[in-house]
Amino acid sequence: MHAIDDNMRELIKEAVLYAKSNRGFDKILSEILQKYKTLGRFTGSIQLNDLNDEENRILGAIDYKLYGKKEAKLSISKFLDYFLRGRFKELSFECFMKEYFEEELKTNKEQQAEKVQKQQRYFDRILEEEASMTKGMEWLTETLREKTTGYSTIIKEYISDSKALKKTLHYVIKGLEELRINKETLEPLPIFSSRITKDPHYFDIGTTAFRLLLYGICYLTKQSYPQNIEEINEALYGVGIARDELSIFTTVFGIRAMKDIEEHTGWKGFNDEREPMHVSIKNLNSIDRLILSSNKAFIFENPVVFMEVIRRLNHANLRCMPALICTSGQLNTASLLLLDKLYKDRISFYYSGDFDPEGLRIADKLKNRYKDNLILWRYSIEDYLKVKGDKSFEQRINKFDRIQNEELSVLVEEMHKHKMSGYQELLIEEYVDDIVKMSIRVD
Repeated sequence: MHAIDDNMRELIKEAVLYAKSNRGFDKILSEILQKYKTLGRFTGSIQLNDLNDEENRILGAIDYKLYGKKEAKLSISKFLDYFLRGRFKELSFECFMKEYFEEELKTNKEQQAEKVQKQQRYFDRILEEEASMTKGMEWLTETLREKTTGYSTIIKEYISDSKALKKTLHYVIKGLEELRINKETLEPLPIFSSRITKDPHYFDIGTTAFRLLLYGICYLTKQSYPQNIEEINEALYGVGIARDELSIFTTVFGIRAMKDIEEHTGWKGFNDEREPMHVSIKNLNSIDRLILSSNKAFIFENPVVFMEVIRRLNHANLRCMPALICTSGQLNTASLLLLDKLYKDRISFYYSGDFDPEGLRIADKLKNRYKDNLILWRYSIEDYLKVKGDKSFEQRINKFDRIQNEELSVLVEEMHKHKMSGYQELLIEEYVDDIVKMSIRVD
C-alpha cells in the first residue's frame, strides 16, 4: 500500500465518520471485506440477506431495482461507483476499509500463511530450547514433521493457550528423557510426576500433559496408543511406572518371598495358613525374590475357579503346595510385574482361561509375551467341546482377528463354527488332576 498524504488522511477520516454514522453501510462493507479476503481485490458480487430499512435506502440509491428487497445480490463495482463520487471521488477505498475496520487488509491466504509461519517459529523455538533432551526431542520432532498421533492434541492446545503448551511440552520432554526403564521396582505415577514437575498431579490421567506423555511413551516403545485403562497401565509398566501401588493387585497362592536374606513374614503367614493373598504393586516392589515349590506356576483367569482348585488341592495330600496365580480377568500391571519376575527365574507358566474371544486374546497376549515359557493349558478342541454352552459370542467374533499365535489357530477355527462360549468352571476337575500329577504327593 502506497504512503498517503495529509489530504488523503483527512478524506479517509471523513469517509469513515460518514459510513459509521449511517449503520446501513456496515453489513455491505463487512461482506465486501469478506469477498476481498477471498479474492484479494474489490471485485465480484456480494449476497446480502435480511435487509433492514437503512440498508434498503442505500441499495435503492445504488440501483433502484434493489429497493425494498429482503435479499439482494450487489455488484461491488456498482457500490464503488456509488461510494467513490462527489467529495470521496479521490478516496483510496483500500485505505478507507483498513481504517473503517481498524485492521490490515489481508487475504485469507495471507492470514493463513502468517499463522503457519508464526506456528513454525513457535515450535522451532521449543525444539531449540529443549535440544539437549534427546528422547523427548525425537518424539516431538517426528510428531510435528509427520503429523502423527498426538499432533492434533498439540495443535489444539497451541490454538487454545500457546504459553501453557510450551510449559506442558517442556515437562513432557523432560519426563520422557528421565524415564527409568526398570520393571523390577515400579515408580508410582505421582512420584514420577513430582520428580519431573514438583507437582504430583501434573501427569494425572485425563490431563493434556498425561496424554502427551503417553503419546511419547508409545512412540519410544513402538506401540499403539492405549484404548482403555488396562492398556494404559501396561504402557506405563513398560517404562517402569505404576499408576498407583495399592489399588492394582493380583492374587497368589503357594508363593513365598524373600526380602534381603530373610523370608518375608507376611507372605510366609499366608503360605503357612494355605490361604490366597492379594498382592499389590507395593508388595511386589518391596521384595527381592520369589520362591516356588517347583519350576511351575498355574495361572487362572477366573477367581471362582482359582478358589475351588485351591480348596480341592488342600485335600490332595501334597507335600508342597504348587504356585497358583489368579489374574481376575484382564491382565493388570501387578499381574505382569509378578509374571515378569517369575519369567526371569525361568518358571514355566500353565495358563488356562475361558473359551470366548476375550479369554483367547488374553491367552494369545501371554503366549506372545512369554513364548516357550508359557504352556496353553487345557486349550484343546476336546476341552472346548466338553464345556461349550449356549451363550453366543457372535457379536464379538471379530476380536478373534487380532489373535496371532498359531497354537490357537485350530481352536479359533473350531470356535468360529460354533460361536458359543465355554467356561473354566466345567474343567475344575481336570485342572486339579493335572496339577496333582505334576506335584509331589505325601506317601
